[in-house]
Amino acid sequence: MTTKVNRRVMEMIVFPIIKALYYPDGTEIHKLVGTGFFLNSKRFFLSARHVFQGRGSELDLEDAKSLAVYCVHSVHIKGKPVARYIDVASIKTRKDTDIAAGYVEMNQFGKGDNSITEEEMSNTAYFNYATTKDIPIGTGIWTVAYPLAVVNRLEDGGVHIYSKSDMYKGEITNHHPVQRDSCLLTWPCYETDMEIKGGASGGPVFISGSRGVVFAVNCTGTDPHCVSHVSSLAPLVSDLSK
Repeated sequence: MTTKVNRRVMEMIVFPIIKALYYPDGTEIHKLVGTGFFLNSKRFFLSARHVFQGRGSELDLEDAKSLAVYCVHSVHIKGKPVARYIDVASIKTRKDTDIAAGYVEMNQFGKGDNSITEEEMSNTAYFNYATTKDIPIGTGIWTVAYPLAVVNRLEDGGVHIYSKSDMYKGEITNHHPVQRDSCLLTWPCYETDMEIKGGASGGPVFISGSRGVVFAVNCTGTDPHCVSHVSSLAPLVSDLSK
């Protein structure tokens, strides 16, 4: 579990990604699809490609008439949350990695909170350190993600979002600097023994003891847990942020 202090900081930077589906009969469904995190102060974020591509992903209509994609994060250390749209047109992906990038909009999702200032919306907390260097096998790692996030529809038509973060630890057990195979994981990645639950895809992966250096993004896990894989940032961060 993250500490109280770390959790407040992390929930400013790492966020759940949620999809709202609107059906012709008036039905409205909200579901957690993944996790994302800010990599600069201007609302640029990273997540996993499969969070935005494929059946059931953020951009899949799933037979609905329309959809909205949004995230929830704190705008300051006191934990004041804001739900805001993700700019789906800004999403960039590449076939040679399971990493996606995009921007969070200034606009708030739904009715919004008028007490949140434009400055708080304009600038986001973010991770200062990311590396594309190879990380040795046996290195301790950890991630923060939102596999336990729950979205409930209220009787008045509103939405209640429980978005408490959680932390998982492990270590690197193998390194695939080019690809793991030619079919499923065809990009640079690391094998780990860290638990990656559903909804944790796209979360940042840190080097233990490094004061928050990000080197990868959560990709896949197995159930029951025994092996997981995280996508290396190398050499993608500079390309995706253009």
